[in-house]
Formats: sequence, structure tokens, C-alpha cells
Amino acid sequence: MIVLGIDTSSSRLSIAVRDKDKLLAERSYLSASQCSVILLPGIKNLLREIGLGLNRIDGFIVGLGPGSFTGLRIGLSTIKALAFAFSKPIIGIPTLDVLAENISPANNRICPVLDARRGEVYSCIYQSNGRQVKRLSEYMVLPIRDLLKMLKFRTVFLGEGLFEYKDLIKKLSKDLSLFAPQENWFPQASALTRLGLARLLSKDLDSCYDLTPLYLRRSQAEEKYDARLGRDKPE
Repeated sequence: MIVLGIDTSSSRLSIAVRDKDKLLAERSYLSASQCSVILLPGIKNLLREIGLGLNRIDGFIVGLGPGSFTGLRIGLSTIKALAFAFSKPIIGIPTLDVLAENISPANNRICPVLDARRGEVYSCIYQSNGRQVKRLSEYMVLPIRDLLKMLKFRTVFLGEGLFEYKDLIKKLSKDLSLFAPQENWFPQASALTRLGLARLLSKDLDSCYDLTPLYLRRSQAEEKYDARLGRDKPE
């Protein structure tokens, strides 16, 4: 069973193709402002390299975020179109789950951190037993200091939010913080397809019509629009 997965939530676009337990190919691109230009050619080139056509794909996997609002919309609309066109299953995986899976062999608490701007981070807390990862918290958007107050055990941090908050985490969490190698700070489509294939095999599918990005909060433009209409004022 062959699946194709993409994650467009971060500053790196990641694409991978997996056949059961074997990763057939994976490519990453710097894509912060060019996701719409790179994505489809990237998919076509990757499939060409391994001698497959889109008609050979048995399921499509997409990272749901949180992350770049624009990137998420482009990624999800592209995968929805492919799944619809080829009448294949679609599965969405939260990006924080993908990040935790990047280092799943570690027997530790795992805490991905993504910069949500405005002094906040997107995060979630996981536990790995060395074989699988279990989510222990809800997906959250909160100040980094509030997140660190929740962590009472030795924890591995990763994610693009570390570019902004690594020094503060070191300072506040003292001996409880470990940091994954920087190459694991970005969502990897190899991990995404591993999680998605497991769901596909168990028939845990999403609806092409109902699947939406996991934003965790509205965009700044939407909040400004509501503010102009007075929707943010208490009744």
C-alpha cells in the first residue's frame, strides 16, 4: 500500500512517498513564500524519480497544522483535489503529532514548540516509551512560560519555536530540558506518512469534504475584521 504525504505548515515543505514500512523517497524545500509554486512540481518530480504515477497512490496524507495559515490552506486544498480526482482516501495528521514522531524512539517526554507569534507558542505534551508516542495533553496555544510550568519531568523539546525560545527554555526549565537535533525541528513527511499509513490500514479515514486545518486560533486578519465589527466586545 503506497501513500503520499505532504506537510506545508512550516518554513520547509516536506513531501514523502511510503510503501508499507519502506520509505521510497522524501524531499524538503525551503518554501516559506513559494509553497503554491513548489508543491505540485515537487510532487511530480518526486514520483518521477521513483517511477510512480499518481494513479499508483493508495492514499493521501496531509499535515493539518498548526502553522502557516497560507501554507496549510495550500497543502490541504492540493491534497483534497488529488484525493477527489483519483477517488482515494485522505487522512489529516496534526503537525505537532508529526514532530513528536520525529524522535519517537526516545524514551522521554516530548514537547514540540511552534512560534504562534504575539508571545505565544503552539504546543502539546507527549510520552514516548521507545516504541510509540502517546499524546498527554490537548493541542494548545499559550505563553511559553505557562507551558513550562506544566512540565515536571525531563522533556525533549523540538520545533521551529526553539529558534525564538530555546534560551528561555534553558533558563527556566534548568536540568529538565533536552533539545532534539535541529534537523528534527521541522515536520518530516517521512514521519507524517508513517502515522497516516497506520490510520489508513485501520480504516480510520477523514472526509475529503469536512477535513479542515488545525489552526487553534483565528488569523490576525480575521481578528482585526471582527474587531472592526465590534464582535470582540463583551455583551
